[in-house]
Order: sequence, then structure tokens, then C-alpha cells
Amino acid sequence: MSSEQPDASFLALPASLRTKIDRAFDHAVSGPSSSGLSRTKAKQRAVPEGGFVLPEDDEPAPDDAPGGFIPEAGPSAGGFLPDDTAGGFIIEDEDVEDSSDKPTHIALSQIPAALQMLDLPPDDDEVLAVFKNAASGWSGARGGAVGEESVSRKDWRAVCAVLLEAEGEGGDLDEAAEEDEDEDEEAPMEEFRPSSAEESEGGATSDEYVEEPIKKAHKWSAASSRKSIPQRKTRRRAASPSDTSEDEGEEQERPLTARQKRECLKAFALFFPDLTEEADEDAVKGKRLGIRELTKAAGALKEKIKVEEMVEMLETFSTTPDKTMGLADFERMMVSTKMA
Repeated sequence: MSSEQPDASFLALPASLRTKIDRAFDHAVSGPSSSGLSRTKAKQRAVPEGGFVLPEDDEPAPDDAPGGFIPEAGPSAGGFLPDDTAGGFIIEDEDVEDSSDKPTHIALSQIPAALQMLDLPPDDDEVLAVFKNAASGWSGARGGAVGEESVSRKDWRAVCAVLLEAEGEGGDLDEAAEEDEDEDEEAPMEEFRPSSAEESEGGATSDEYVEEPIKKAHKWSAASSRKSIPQRKTRRRAASPSDTSEDEGEEQERPLTARQKRECLKAFALFFPDLTEEADEDAVKGKRLGIRELTKAAGALKEKIKVEEMVEMLETFSTTPDKTMGLADFERMMVSTKMA
């Protein structure tokens, strides 16, 4: 990897952003607990015993003196061993060893988690297709199984540099600019549901009214059902329903970014077409998502989703006895299933 020169667009990024890109790569491949040997461990390595340097307080007996070709009254015994060179072959700097221990490739299956660490959409088909094209079957010992498709660190840096540059130009990396943009939005729900005037002119029925937003909602419902249900069954065999894995706990403890909160709010609002276009964020937060809303979404699209799957999904992420999801539960589900 050291022989590969980084992409020019990557080098143009600030140092802090370059470090963030590499850290996401390393954590996704090896996990946050992996690291190189520490300085203490390096010092604890066994030093080969030379046997030819005697301690100061262990003078040889007269009978043990060497063959006599070295003058006994000389200023030093031998003179060819400098006193300050003992142990000099132990490398103190741990960074040299750590740099060679870093992974050089990342498996395609680990790309979404790494993107999420950079606050980039983990399920963007176009972005994943770029990594898919850059992937190759790699038979190395680190970063994935033998023959598994993976992306090199150089390609990862190049793609992320382009993505983060685009995000920066759009204002997603500037929190202050993002807040100003949100304040300028006069009708946050306008793009997700038709206005009442358009509905009356077209003479649309209630079923026709909810069809377009429900199409988007159904995509979320089907995808989250596929992703959440197997995880739920695994936890039933291994532990109680309230237990979560260590990785899931870390994802839930990490606060949501402004982009993730905005996407979750928009997706959650799609399940409640009865809200007017002037509905504010507080009105959406007061809603609860349950079986009725999921069934209505599936019925509007004439899609068959098993009730057991709906119940399973709600039980997995709901934190209330009635097994419905509020916005906070919905946000947790979106992050856990890599939908935000």
C-alpha cells in the first residue's frame, strides 16, 4: 500500500478530513479495538543474551581472566564494545510497526458501515455501484476473506474525497449553513404530498391521495423488514429481546447527524398522509407508527406483507408497551438497518 500514491483529490482535503477517511476505513475493517503493538509491549520483548558484557559488580576472578593477550592493567577490557550501544536494536517508535499493520483493502460488505461513519448515505445505489466497479477479488490476509470482492485503500480515499467535496459544496459539512437552509424552507412537507387544491381539482379519492407518498414509504417498509427480522430471530436464540450486540450499542450511542435526522423525519412523515402540508416538525413527532399505518401503506400499493413481519419489526424497535414506534424509535431503526 505504501507504494501507491494517494489520489490528488484526497491530498487536497484538509488533514483532519483525510484522517477521518482513513479512520473510518480502519474501524470498518478491523473494528475500533484493533491497533498495533504498544510501546510497552515492544519494550517487553526478550533481548537476546550476548554473554560478553559483564555487570559492573561482577568482576572476573584472576583464574577466569582471558588468555592473557589483553593487558590486565589496560584502561578497558577489550575496548571494542561501546558502553552506550547495549540494547540499541530495540525500536522504540511504535508508529513504524503500526503503519505496516494497517489493512490495505476493505470488503464490499463493510463499505456501508464505513460510509455511515463519515455521515454519508450508506444505501446510495450509485455510490455503492462505484465501489462495486472498483472492487476486485483479493486474496490477501487482511481486510476480508480469500477471494472476497474488496476495494483498495487508494480507491476508497479517491471516492470518499469526491463525495465529501460534493457534500461540502452543498453545505452538509457546514452545520451553520445547514441550519440557515432549514429556516428558509417554508413548506417542509410540500414535496412529499399534494396540496389540498391539487387534490380537489383532480377529484382524487383518499386511496389515490396516499399512493405516491406510500410508494416511498413501502420501499422503506420492505427493506427494513428484510433487514430487521433476521436480527431479531438471532437475538431470541442468543439472548433476551432487550439485549443488543456490542456493535449495535455503539451505533445507538452515536448521536445522529443533522442529515440523518432530516432524512428520518421525512421518511416518518410519509406514513401519515393525513397531515396537512403546513404541518410542522412537532406535529410529526407526536405521531405513532403501528400496524394500522403499515397495513394501510401495503394496501394502497396492493402489496402483500405478512402481519407477522410487521409485528416482528415493531417489536424489535418499539420502546413502548403498545408496540408502536415514535420518531425516536424510527430513527434508531433507520440507523440500525443502514437506511440513513
